[in-house]
Amino acid sequence: MKAAVVRDFGLAPQYENNYPNPLPKVDEALIHVTASALSNRARSDANGSHYASTGKLPMVPGVDGVGLLPNGNKVFFVSNGSFAEQVVVEKGHWVAMPNDLKDEKIAGMMNPALSSWVALKYRADFKEGQKVLILGATGSAGSMAVQIAKRLGASSIIAVGRNSKQLTELRHLGAT
Repeated sequence: MKAAVVRDFGLAPQYENNYPNPLPKVDEALIHVTASALSNRARSDANGSHYASTGKLPMVPGVDGVGLLPNGNKVFFVSNGSFAEQVVVEKGHWVAMPNDLKDEKIAGMMNPALSSWVALKYRADFKEGQKVLILGATGSAGSMAVQIAKRLGASSIIAVGRNSKQLTELRHLGAT
């Protein structure tokens, strides 16, 4: 199987053509990966600095992605080792995705979207009708937070950021 492999945390991952195929257990599925994001989490895994790193080498970095289940359904999944052609994913650790969305776009937007959604829904215990202040709204996670706050029913979304042009454009996404 083709994969980006880390054999030394002091070096960048290297392409390998014959990395061993993962073998799913009973409660897992083998997903054919079509896209995976190079997120900060994936980078810190690849250099061994993430707090959840086991330090075990070799390893395939990547923590999430888009792929096809054995039945052909497209899903966004969360699982380590997504910088490979195939990854084993625990059942229930994926969500169905529409076929008409580009895999690369889904992979790139899910990390910032999930971080914004979790922060509002679970960390801040946001309730419909509340006001929201979003710092760094002109970045990718910030602009996703504006859209998520709108969908969660914020009465007012105050967007703060350094890019004045982008701030103006955020009004179309829900910033008030």
